[in-house]
Amino acid sequence: QVFSFQRGARKPEDLSHPVRSIKQRYLQTQQRAQLAHSIASVPGAWQFITHQGDNQVQLRGFQGSRLPVYLNGIRLTHAGWQPHGSPSFWWSIAPGNMEQIEVLRGAGTVTFGSDALGGLIHLQTLAPHYKADGWKVNGEISAQGSSRGYFGETGGKLSLSGPKVGIQGGLFLGNIGDRPLGQGDASLDAIGFQTLRGQFAVRAWLTPKLEVELFNQTHRLEDGSLQTQFGQTYNGAVNESQRRLNYVRFKGYSENKWMRTIKFHVSEQFQNRNRTYAW
Repeated sequence: QVFSFQRGARKPEDLSHPVRSIKQRYLQTQQRAQLAHSIASVPGAWQFITHQGDNQVQLRGFQGSRLPVYLNGIRLTHAGWQPHGSPSFWWSIAPGNMEQIEVLRGAGTVTFGSDALGGLIHLQTLAPHYKADGWKVNGEISAQGSSRGYFGETGGKLSLSGPKVGIQGGLFLGNIGDRPLGQGDASLDAIGFQTLRGQFAVRAWLTPKLEVELFNQTHRLEDGSLQTQFGQTYNGAVNESQRRLNYVRFKGYSENKWMRTIKFHVSEQFQNRNRTYAW
């Protein structure tokens, strides 16, 4: 099932627009450093890189404020800051914390708003699950690296499932290094960004007909220098880049035939990017 403009799950064939889903298994197999790499595999989508730690995604020629991005049904605010969006945004979510990426294309996506003319992207994170017959704990540790220190990251995920409570979390620490452009004058100096990408979610039944979900997602990228891909056109420093999303979601169930389910959520988002240019 995929995201619909009613902010709920629907079968792909019931939607007025085509949907391309990127599943968790594909993300695990590819081991990409960040989500823009995987989204670029969808026809009509591509990414471009201005400098290390800064990636953009285009869908059918639209990007930034013209390409809405949702996470678990909540619209993210990164695209409203500038026409081209926040360049560090696509680094802020660890692929290891993702369940599915949905790329919606076609004119039918205007049901989400006029800025979704070319389509939109919906991100589904890993969610806590219940276990009716007792408690179960699952854990996973992962590490990856690339040649010439371009990217490296270590981290893990942990989940706890019970009859009325489910907990899921993931934390990944890494670094972004030099872009591999050859040797000698054709290479750039190492820039040494440090990254932290974390996620934590809890689901619980408060009553037999009322469920609550707590969610936090945090990203930090800091202590790096900026250089363009084509030499010393400009450089500078990123002191710190942060992004945070918190929300509380309530879901109630009723026997009333006109109103079976009631959803209510409160969210808080924060994004800050502190950098200095030296021309």
